[in-house]
Amino acid sequence: MTIGAALLVVVVGVLIALFASPTIGWIVAAVGLVGLIVAAVTGSSRRAGI
Repeated sequence: MTIGAALLVVVVGVLIALFASPTIGWIVAAVGLVGLIVAAVTGSSRRAGI
């Protein structure tokens, strides 16, 4: 997952939480946050040449 895709998932999750179902929305946002962390770690390790 790229950083942009992860950010999109977080935003969609927050919108779902606000307007539809709080439980599902926060789960989606949490998945996006995990994806954001993974994308940041893999991106930084690629730049570092690891």
